[in-house]
Amino acid sequence: MTRRHSGRRRREKRKEGRIIPTLVLTTAGILFIGAATFTFTRTAPIEEQSLSPLQSPPLSLPPSPQDTGDFVCTPLSVTDGDTLRCGDERIRLVGIDAPEMPGHCRKGRECVAGDPLASKAMLEALIGTGDTACVRTGTDRYGRTLASCSTQGINLSCELVARGGAVIRYGGFPC
Repeated sequence: MTRRHSGRRRREKRKEGRIIPTLVLTTAGILFIGAATFTFTRTAPIEEQSLSPLQSPPLSLPPSPQDTGDFVCTPLSVTDGDTLRCGDERIRLVGIDAPEMPGHCRKGRECVAGDPLASKAMLEALIGTGDTACVRTGTDRYGRTLASCSTQGINLSCELVARGGAVIRYGGFPC
């Protein structure tokens, strides 16, 4: 009886020794297959479709907004003279600084002089009800997306500076 029992223990110990390598190999295999699938689907050519004589095949597809950093936002809300909100994303217009809303200028910081409500209203008027196209350029220390945005071909940063609603600051001024 003891001999039989000790054989079972040896088999159990061997199984225990195989669990970690098996898990590692399985995880590596799953990751490899996932990466290969992702790569294949991202680079797979578009299959030709049957076209009528009046249609022509597209020469090339434009890059997706995620690939270029570009995005279009509608509707858009204005937080202050240099910050927008597109859904959950906060967007800081690059290269400019507008007057801070009442109570938002931290002690020790040199804030832009001027009327923050007028600056906000100016940005709201520029945006109007149209689409706003933005190009992401980075992220600021507050987690906001830094972007150059335009509406109907008008660069918002440039127009705010030209109208006196903001000043050039932080570099990267797009005009």
